Amino acid sequence: MTQRVSPPPPLPRGAWRRLAAAARSPAPACDAVTHSPHTAAAASALDVVRDRAGEKMPPSKSRKIAILGYRSVGKSSLTIQFVEGQFVDSYDPTIENTFTKLITVNGQEYHLQLVDTAGQDEYSIFPQTYSIDINGYILVYSVTSIKSFEVIKVIHGKLLDMVGKVQIPIMLVGNKKDLHMERVISYEEGKALAESWNAAFLESSAKENQTAVDVFKRIILEAEKIDGAASQGKSSCSVM
Repeated sequence: MTQRVSPPPPLPRGAWRRLAAAARSPAPACDAVTHSPHTAAAASALDVVRDRAGEKMPPSKSRKIAILGYRSVGKSSLTIQFVEGQFVDSYDPTIENTFTKLITVNGQEYHLQLVDTAGQDEYSIFPQTYSIDINGYILVYSVTSIKSFEVIKVIHGKLLDMVGKVQIPIMLVGNKKDLHMERVISYEEGKALAESWNAAFLESSAKENQTAVDVFKRIILEAEKIDGAASQGKSSCSVM
C-alpha cells in the first residue's frame, strides 16, 4: 500500500524574496564568526610580526671612542662594566686595551670600538694614534681624587692641541660617585668644568651598569649631534 505524502505548506508572502537575497549574500568569514579574546590577540601579534618583517633597519654605524684619564680613576672598570656587565674591583695598570660592543641608540645600531688607554699624567705625551679615526673622547676623573681632577684639565688641553680645530665630541665623567664618604670633588665642580669646555657631563659608578651604559650612550648622541650639524653645514653650502 502506497503512503501518500502531503505537499509542504505554502510559504508566507515575501519568503521567497528573503531566501533569494540570503542566497546571494556572501558567507561570513570564519574570523568574523569567532570573536574570542584569543583570536583577537593572535591577529594582533600577527600584525606586529608582519610590521617588523616589513621594517628596514638602518645599516650599522661604526664609532671609535677613546677613554682618557689619570691612573686608577676607574677607566677600565667603567668600560668593562659597559661591555661585559660586571664590576672588576682589582686595579691592574692598563697599557692599552680595545673592546668592542654592539649597542642600539634611538633605533640605530652602533658597532663601538672602545680604546681603554693607559693612565696619563701631566707629563704624558699622547701618541698620534689617539687622534686617528676617533669619533669621541671620554675624559674620566675620580670624585675621590683632587689630583685626577687637576690632571684631567691638563689632558683636555693636550687633547685640544693634538686634534687642532677639528670639532670632536668630548665628554667629562666623574667616576666613583658611589664612594660618598671619600668624595672631594662636588657634582657642581665637575659640571662647571664641563661647561667651560662646552662638553657633556655625567657622574658614574663602575659598580652600576646603568650609569656605565648612560656614559657611552651619551657620547654617541654627542657625536651624532656634531655629525648632524656638519651635514647640515655641507648641505647649506652653495657653489658660486
